[in-house]
Amino acid sequence: MVTNTPTRTFTPSNTPTNTPTFTPSNTPTFTPTATFTRTNTPTATFTRTSTPTATVTRTNTPGTTCCSNLAVTIDTSCLYDNQNHWANISYAAQITNNCTGPVSGTLQFFVDATTMGSPPPPTDPSWTQRASGTPFPAALPTLTPQTFSDTITGVIFPPGGPGVGDQFYRVRMVFNQGNGCIFTFYSPPDFVSGPNLQDPKPTDPVDPPKPKSSASAQTASFHLPDSFHLLSRHW
Repeated sequence: MVTNTPTRTFTPSNTPTNTPTFTPSNTPTFTPTATFTRTNTPTATFTRTSTPTATVTRTNTPGTTCCSNLAVTIDTSCLYDNQNHWANISYAAQITNNCTGPVSGTLQFFVDATTMGSPPPPTDPSWTQRASGTPFPAALPTLTPQTFSDTITGVIFPPGGPGVGDQFYRVRMVFNQGNGCIFTFYSPPDFVSGPNLQDPKPTDPVDPPKPKSSASAQTASFHLPDSFHLLSRHW
């Protein structure tokens, strides 16, 4: 038995070089059919309004840092010194700073007097300075009353009636904040005390003079000596 084995191998001479490329003729475009928009609308609006319980107003002089919104009360008393023959004037001044910030300056107190029979206005020229205290620094916090008290001793009021002697006095307070900010306050006028002055006050009740008794009248009568009577009879 003969076996025939081929010795020739067939090799194709050409190798295909083309690679097929598929290019679609149309490009699909996706278009949504519906658009959803979310809008957040609050159901309630809260507005907070703060209302102050007190209104503080600060009044300034243009170009300065003055604080004129001050509440001031001045109480006084007059005590006459019989030994030294002068008056001692005591005062207590309460000051409340109603400005928006603290204020500092210099305080000084004066004693003025007038010979007028009735108190004149505060700026009347008949008011004359009789004494003054020593100036001192003072600090006023906001909305906190501060009290300053002292006694000015050795005040001499010229005695006499209206038009001659002093009839009324007052205490004058000057607050100098600097920068030309000077404020003046006055106590209510009051009667001066001392000899030959209006003391007690005319408004106080005064007891009427008591009539002399018959005994005092007899005691006060003048009796001639017996020698005078004898000489009269001899004459």
